[in-house]
Amino acid sequence: MQRLYGSDDLFPDDLDETRRPHQSVNFVTAHDGFCLYDLVAYDREAQRGQRPRQHGRHQRQPELELRRARATPTRPSAVLALRRQQAKNFCALLLLANGIPMIVAGDEFLNTQRGNNNPYNQDNEITWLDWARLDGNRDVFRFFKLMIAFRKSHPCIGRPTFWREDVSWHGADGPVDLGARVALPRLLAARRIGRR
Repeated sequence: MQRLYGSDDLFPDDLDETRRPHQSVNFVTAHDGFCLYDLVAYDREAQRGQRPRQHGRHQRQPELELRRARATPTRPSAVLALRRQQAKNFCALLLLANGIPMIVAGDEFLNTQRGNNNPYNQDNEITWLDWARLDGNRDVFRFFKLMIAFRKSHPCIGRPTFWREDVSWHGADGPVDLGARVALPRLLAARRIGRR
């Protein structure tokens, strides 16, 4: 919750050294590291001369993954649906957080670098945007567009000051349990209280 409203614990807010949320950049992925799809699809980065692993299995080319999907129709579709949902979750967290959001080109339609998290020396299909993926990921693209529109229509999300007491937080069944031994909540909602 503190990260969503601007990380006031990390940035000073006194008169001598003021840092405001609008002076920070929020990101989940950047140019050096996994792209969004690879972040949710691979459990570790590719090493030189090795192939990354997709949730415990060696990386498969898309056509092999499609063949496998036909052979076992339930598991791959559930895995792919979970990856899409995780990408949408990251998008929502990024665009609902106070601060300036940074989105890497291609993340909005699940572009992949095939698990390569450091492709600085690649000038090939690994680093090129695969615009054909847009056709298969229109729902994710639409979600990104709607989240951007939502953020633009609610300027209080990206305001220049910390939210602090201007927001009340809610869990699935009432208040959020902030106990130290509680796992991350599956549902978190914020409601704006004050106007500043």
